Parts: sequence; structure tokens; C-alpha cells
Amino acid sequence: MILFLTHLLFADEFQIANQTVQHQTLSNGLDMLWINDQQPHIDVYVVYAAGTYMENQPSLAHMTEHAMFCSHNGAFDKILKPHVQATNAYTRNEHTTYYSTNISTQSLPIVLSQEYQRMDGLDADQKCFDYEKARLEKEEEQNSNLVSDWKKKRRGLIFGDGYGGINDTKSELTLDDVRSFYNLWYQPNRASMVIVGDIDKNTWQEIQNIFSKLKNREAPSIISTRFEPTQTDFTYSLTKERRDWLWRGPSIVSSQEWLYWTIMSKAFLLERDNDGLDLTFDEGMMGSSIEMTATGQEGSKRLDTFYKRIEKGDVDEKLFQEAKKSFSQRLSDLSVRGRPYFTIASQLGYWAAWDQLPTLLQLMVDVQELSPNPTEQALSYIQSSQKSEIYNPKGEVGEIPDDPKKLNEAAELAQNSGDLSRAIACYQRLLELKPSKINSVIYHYYLGHLYLESGDKNQAKKALLKGLAIVDYPALRELLNEIDQETPHGRGEAVVQSDTSRLSFEGEIPPWAEKAAEVMTKLEKWRGLKFTEKVTIRFEEDAGYNAAGWYDNKTKALVVGKGGSERFGEGVMLHELYHALQDQQFDLGAIEKNIKSEDHMRAFYAVVEGEAMLAVAELMNYDFLSHVRYTKSISDDMFQKNFNYGEGMKFVQAIREKRGWDGVGTLYSDPPLSTAVILDPDRYLAGENALQVLTIPIKKHHGEKLLEIRSKGAYGWMLFLVQHAPESMEELLKLYRTDQYMRLEKDGTIYHRWSVAFESSRTAKRVQKIFANGNSVKRRKGKILIWEWE
Repeated sequence: MILFLTHLLFADEFQIANQTVQHQTLSNGLDMLWINDQQPHIDVYVVYAAGTYMENQPSLAHMTEHAMFCSHNGAFDKILKPHVQATNAYTRNEHTTYYSTNISTQSLPIVLSQEYQRMDGLDADQKCFDYEKARLEKEEEQNSNLVSDWKKKRRGLIFGDGYGGINDTKSELTLDDVRSFYNLWYQPNRASMVIVGDIDKNTWQEIQNIFSKLKNREAPSIISTRFEPTQTDFTYSLTKERRDWLWRGPSIVSSQEWLYWTIMSKAFLLERDNDGLDLTFDEGMMGSSIEMTATGQEGSKRLDTFYKRIEKGDVDEKLFQEAKKSFSQRLSDLSVRGRPYFTIASQLGYWAAWDQLPTLLQLMVDVQELSPNPTEQALSYIQSSQKSEIYNPKGEVGEIPDDPKKLNEAAELAQNSGDLSRAIACYQRLLELKPSKINSVIYHYYLGHLYLESGDKNQAKKALLKGLAIVDYPALRELLNEIDQETPHGRGEAVVQSDTSRLSFEGEIPPWAEKAAEVMTKLEKWRGLKFTEKVTIRFEEDAGYNAAGWYDNKTKALVVGKGGSERFGEGVMLHELYHALQDQQFDLGAIEKNIKSEDHMRAFYAVVEGEAMLAVAELMNYDFLSHVRYTKSISDDMFQKNFNYGEGMKFVQAIREKRGWDGVGTLYSDPPLSTAVILDPDRYLAGENALQVLTIPIKKHHGEKLLEIRSKGAYGWMLFLVQHAPESMEELLKLYRTDQYMRLEKDGTIYHRWSVAFESSRTAKRVQKIFANGNSVKRRKGKILIWEWE
């Protein structure tokens, strides 16, 4: 079968994760997307609808990715090194993604110029090709094992030797092979570019004008071989016998059937307690597969029963709804920035490169109406007469090995055997061998998954939290959400019955208020502290004070607004209940009486709000920090919220990491005295905790009348940097030492003078140079810079 690829024109603007996405398809078919997250540094993604499924020789797509880093001016990554934080790429089944991150606005034209050149033609010579080929061979040697060989053979059964299949050509890859692959698949109408960051509309239009000049070549076609059902035996060393039934699944062209199998496989994954039975839909754009698996004895009989259940759409309704919800949030749950593999930009780029972005947005709407009852068209993909079968008998396995590569292989084989205890033991031993950062995260993810499969939710959560402490990996957070939503409870686990006698409600009570008692129990368990007094929650349509909820430590009033979603309401309730717990344990009002200055107050409330937000983040698996945005246009009110919740949370996390919960408790008996300490926790840990005092001599000019004098503190310095030099904020933030703000009057005119002191005059000169343009310094006196404005 031959599918000829066509291009659909599409231009739109839509919202994802509170971000506006501009999408424009250029005349040459290149999809352009822009996400203005108001951040001064830019990320650039270029995605090609070209991957391993298009290969006619092994490793061809991956080798093309490597060759794209060659140019006649030198290695692409070395050319860009002064202009980017990172530039790299990765190849998957049906796409290859290139990215450059943290680019300044000044360097953006340079980066885009280099990107244009390699989109316009492959510029690799033989010397660079040979170098990159050696790197590739080493990389693939490290990643090759029995499990990858198994997956390769399985692919061959499903896709044959056509699209998505396996071509066993053993000829040596040449530069001409790579050029041919590039010319066929790397074309503007099979690509997308995603810009993330604060550029102006003129720049956005100019970028489109430039990249619209790229030319397409001859259109490629996808050649898919006919699916031939077969039966075969594998002989891998599994600890239990395994049977697989395989079908070729729908392409994205059959979008409703594609959606159905995506949701069904997710729902059965959530079922967990499935007695070694699994339904997997390996989703792809043009190449997908449906697989039913049984591990253990009587696999054929159990698969037959499982098949009949799937034919009827017999799946837990609650889990089916959870699977639908997960799909509808598959983009909004991602961060705008972060590890490139898991950002909104890379995902949008993938769908756009395949000209399927409108399809994705429509499916996220259509999923709401999806029923577990299969249509005839959906069932046509799993006809019994059209399945391929694999049987792998139980093999001979020895003791758990010590060699890291063999140990990793043993872990994967045990996992694919359904031997959970052996797989857990292997991954635990791998972690003891001090693996790389990313491998540590992956092993913690597998442990979380395996513990969840075995019914031990507590161990699963511990493993996932350890992985998230290394890298905020979306797959780990998704599993955590599943655990905390208690869908389902672990096998044999008793549901905690929360005591409601400590609570009373006022106002019109929303349905989710019934979770308040359980929330109190969770907070106590998480923090290791107890509520000592009864709490009354008053529900209002509008909480007032321009807030979703609030707690008053003087009157003990706790108010929660009912605006927003159920999850949002639960989060507000948890946050305010935590303030009640803080107050009952540490007497917030008594601490407030000893506050000496505005900066001291800001520091204290960063602790109070930061710890409460940490409770929300960890107990509700809410990645708050990914939503913190410091932009030039930020209001003082929004900055205060970001500082209290974001910087405060990071400060509390740093103290807990070094001194545990006891150290966090000390923050109330020995609270931080300045916002400078909040921004630099190591100073607090080193005992450098002092009030921000006015050490700069007070000097007025003749005729000036002093109306106000105070210190803005590091809080004020950070706000100033955000609004006037955001691109230099990280560099300048910790250079601050003290300041003096004065409001003055002379001849009827009121104006402001702000003196900021640094460690030395040399440091002050550095800062003055950065402010040479724009909001320039009025003058410098030694280590002090002085700004004046009306």
C-alpha cells in the first residue's frame, strides 16, 4: 500500500496551559509556532516528520541526525556554544527534533541563520561524517541489548520490511545514503519550527518571511507492506513464559479509532491488578500497533478470555474516565520550558510537522464524548484471524548479575516476564551502582511502576518522589497523580477514615468540602505535626481581598472561595488549612509582633507561604514552580505572589534538604530576618541571618526635604531587575548587599533616590556597565550605585 502525503493549510491561535500559541503554515508548508511565555531568553525547536520508521537501512535516521551537526564552518554545536545554553537533538520512530535553548534576543538571529542553513541543505563533508559515525556506533553499542533486539523482531512481525518495519540490509552506511535520506524526508512541508519566548510581532513576521524562502523537493511517499499474520517463537531468557497477540493498529488518518485504542490501553494500564494481562497501543502517526500480552501459565486461555472482554469494551468506567482526562490534559500537564523531550513545544512541533495539529486539538475535545463500547470500525483492527502470535517459553536465568549492562538487561527481561520481584531487585541494585542522573530517574520510574503493579503504593510513591527530586520527569508525576487520586487503592490497602470531629463548615458547602477532614489527616502525616484546635471553614462565592482563599491568625477565620474547578478549590482549601496548622503549632501572631521591618516581614511570609505551597505541590502533585513567570510587565502584586510562593518554597525546600523537618520548624523560632537570606539559603544555613539595616550614610542635597526612608531589601532589588534587566537577573541577584531608598521633596517636586551597595567598587562597575543602556545609573560612588527618578 502506498500513501501519498498531502499538506493541509492551517493558521490559528489557541490556548494551552495558560499560554497563547500562534500557529501559521507558510506557503512552503513549514509550520511555524510561537509561544510567548514572556521570558527574555528564547528556545527554538525544529521538528522533522522523519524517524526510524522511514529507514531502508539500519541507523540511517539516527546517522542523519548526527550529520546535521556538520557544517563547512565547523561543528554546529561548537558554532552556537557562545549563544545558547544547550543545542542537541533526538530521533524517535516518526520524528527527529532539534533544539537550542536559552538564547538571548541578541543571539537569536545568529542561531536562526545557522538553523536556516542546515534546513536548506545537508552540509556534511566526509571527515565530519566519519567522526559522527564513530560517535553513533559507540552510542548504539552502549544501548544495544537483548530487549532492544526483541523489540526489533516484534516490529518486523507487525510492519514487515516496509514503513515501520525492519530492513536487514547490512551494507555500510555512507554519506550518500544520508544525503538521500535528508533530501527525501527533511523538507519544509515535513517540518515545523517552534519559538518559545518574548519576541515582538515584527520579529515573528520577519522569521516567517525568511523561512518561507526554503524550497521543497520531490514529495516522498510512505510504502507500507501488507500485514501477514504469523506465529513464531522467541527464546529470550524470561523468568515466566509469555504470549503476545499483535495487530497493526490505525494510523492518525483514522483518528477516532486511533483515539479509542489510545484511551482503552491507558484504562487497562490504570487497572494495575490485571493478573499478568496487558493491552498496549503503541501509538504512531502512520505506524501503530495493538498488543495483548499474558505472562505466566495458561497464557492462551487467559488471552482468549481477555480478548473477549476487550471485544465487549468491558473496562472499569472510572478508569476509562481517568484515561480520557489524562489524554485531554496531555499538553496542559507539560511545562513550557524544561527538558526538551517533555515540553509543550516539542509535542506541538511533532504534531505540526505531520500536519496533524488540528487533529490533536480536535481529539482533545472529542475524547469527552468517547464511550468504552467499541465501534465496528475499532474492532476491525483486532480481528482474530488477523493477529500475529509470539510465544516465549520460560528460560534459564541465573543469579542477578553485577555487571551494569547485564544487570539492566536482566531488569528489563524480568519486567517483560511479569516477574515483578526480580525486576525490583535488579533496579534497586542498579541504583546502588551510582548510575548517571538520567538513568537514576529512569530506574526510579520503573521502580514506581513495578511497586504500583505489585500493589505497594507507599513504596511506589517513595521511588517516584526520589526520581522527581533529581529531574521533574512528567511520566513520574503522572504515576504520582494516579497514586494520590487513589485510582485504584493498592491491593489489600485499607482506606484511611478521616476524623471529621475537628471540622465545621459555614456557608453553602461545595461537594468537594467532604475531603477537608482527609486533607487534614494528609497534612498531619506529611508534616509530622497535629492540629490542636478545631478548624472552621467558611465557603464564599468570592473569598474577597482579590484572593481565592485566606486565613487570619488573629481571628482564626479560614475562608475558601468557590470559584474555579474542583481541583483548584481543593488546592486552596489544603493551602489555607496548612496555614491553620502552622498557626496552631508556631503561633504566627506572636512571631508577627517581633517583626522589625518591611523586609523582615517579607522574609517571614515567604517562609509561611512557601511552606504551604510546598504542601500543595507535593500532596497534589502540582508543579507550581513551572508556572512562575517573572516578566518585565509583571505587576507588583503578581511579583509578591511569585516571590512568596515560589522563592519561599525553594527556600523551605533547601532547608528541609539540609536539616529535615526539624530545620524547617526552626524557621519559626529563628526566622530569616531578610529577603536576601530567602534568595540565598546557604547564608541562613551558615548562620548569616541579620536584619537589613540602613548602613549607607544619609545624604540630602541643599533644599531637600526627607519624606520617607527605608530599605527595599533584596526583594526590591529583584523586582527592579525583573522590570529593568530580566536577562541579567540571575547574574546580578546575589551581588546585592544593602540599599537605601528615600522619597524626597524639593521646590514642590517629589522624587525618589535609591542607593544600592555591592561588595566592592569593582562589582559596582560591573553592574553599572550592564545598566549602561535603558534604566541607566545616575552616578556611582565607590561600591554604591545611585538611581533617581520622579
